[in-house]
Amino acid sequence: MFDLRLLNHFDAVYRHRNFSKAAEEIGLSQSALTKSIKVLEASWGVDLFSRTTRSVMPTEAGHRLKAAGDDLLAHAEMVKTETLGRERVLRVLTGAAVLETFVHKAVARYRQNYPNTRLIFLAMPPGAAIEELMRNRAHLLLYHSYTVAAFPHEQRLKTEEVNKTPCYMLSRKDHPVLDIDLTLDAALAFEWAVVNMDPMFLKKLP
Repeated sequence: MFDLRLLNHFDAVYRHRNFSKAAEEIGLSQSALTKSIKVLEASWGVDLFSRTTRSVMPTEAGHRLKAAGDDLLAHAEMVKTETLGRERVLRVLTGAAVLETFVHKAVARYRQNYPNTRLIFLAMPPGAAIEELMRNRAHLLLYHSYTVAAFPHEQRLKTEEVNKTPCYMLSRKDHPVLDIDLTLDAALAFEWAVVNMDPMFLKKLP
């Protein structure tokens, strides 16, 4: 059986690159933490750290365990939260523009239908949000379709359109853009200010 306690010990050493600082963080003696790492390494038959008198560096196996271990620890924490609490938790990550517009009405309607679920909405850059999702630290992402199209891990994601949001062009009444055939290419010949759009969306513009 995999011991999450040992994985937490490994995670602390990996982040600090120092047994003394890691031991202080998790409230163990340095010798006890060293023993935990040796037990983990022995159980798997692989070295997770390269140790010298001056440094502690992860091995290739250590780097691989860190990537997989983050997912496992995050999932375990979510399971613990939902098991111990009376209410379910739905963690949603989105951009600032989405959070400031149509989310409020959706939240009110959701709470009417699912009163025992606690909603947590956080505004986050899309690059960070997708990593949170892939590590099981979030349940759902809400972003513009152009942003979603630029996400990594596309083959591992399920996407669904939930809202069609119209875009409006604002200009002076005498601006020359009003005198042209307003195709996208023609409109983009002018200088524009795009409000509250994330970098991935802007990169997808022609």
